[in-house]
Amino acid sequence: MQANLLSDEKHRRELAEQARRQILLESTRLKNDLQHAEAVADAAQHDREAAMAQASQAQNHLDQLSSTVQQLVQRNEQAAKVSLSSDFQEAQAAKLEAQEATKQAHTVTTRVKFGLSSRHDRHSIIHPSSERDASNPKLAGLLRKVAIDQEVLVAICTKEMGPPGGMLSLWGQAVQQAGIDNAIVAALDPDCLRVAEHLRMPAFQPSLQGGAFGATAKFQALSQRDSDVEAASDGFTNATAYGQVKQDEDNKSAPGNPTLKAEMMGLSPGLFFVRPTRASLDLVDLITSRLLARPSANPNKMFNEAILMPTSTQHISPGVHARVLDYMDFINSGTLFSRVKGSTA
Repeated sequence: MQANLLSDEKHRRELAEQARRQILLESTRLKNDLQHAEAVADAAQHDREAAMAQASQAQNHLDQLSSTVQQLVQRNEQAAKVSLSSDFQEAQAAKLEAQEATKQAHTVTTRVKFGLSSRHDRHSIIHPSSERDASNPKLAGLLRKVAIDQEVLVAICTKEMGPPGGMLSLWGQAVQQAGIDNAIVAALDPDCLRVAEHLRMPAFQPSLQGGAFGATAKFQALSQRDSDVEAASDGFTNATAYGQVKQDEDNKSAPGNPTLKAEMMGLSPGLFFVRPTRASLDLVDLITSRLLARPSANPNKMFNEAILMPTSTQHISPGVHARVLDYMDFINSGTLFSRVKGSTA
């Protein structure tokens, strides 16, 4: 009997010792967590103070640029009154300077508005913010409701795709069967909106200005994607899809100095992924402005010119980092019939 009591007493002491060690470990962990939280809070306060300082510097720069713009505009007005002689060239130069200063002022204003410093990386993600949400609260609320990890799959639908049994209906059924919950329809036509509502899919009717790329800009400005620009290709081989550099057979250069040329099929604006960066926003703004200026222009051609053509005297490239999607995974009809079905025939 006494032996059993001693055994029980020993067991209770062991349990008490284990409990004491557990409490000690938990206390140490909580202390470390508290120290970490204090360090994070200090870092956040430091970042906030730095951001406020950058915003103040940017505002000062904006004020200086605004003053410069006013002076240049005055110079331009004075120069416009002189005769068409050598003074006319000076007036044109002053006008160009004023335009450039206005562009710089707009850039600084945008950076202040979106919380970007002048040294901000144009290819870094612009994260969501309440200030940007306020520019389009209805769309922002829809995106926050539907997005998963700040990502959405957007179908930009025109009236040709809206009739029952059309492309929108097929796409919506496929998305639902695949279990994709973060899909949204950007309906450019009331019929598309009705089809989306019939399919019980989230839908939004953006402004028609700028067409599909104008709609893309609205979603993109609210930061819901995390890839630069990745587009499907119209090519159907490695060379046509990803491009190649080869010697020009019609070489008119001097002997012994062969010229080279680059060739690749165009990118498809029918399927592309874009992340919300300064560069990709500039890309969509460029295409939208060009389509607004030339409504009859080919959006496909505009899309490829903006991404693939380098900066020159006739073209300013937005400087996006572009990736061609694997043409055997994101397949087009040419690849399907010439490579896939052709190889299995």
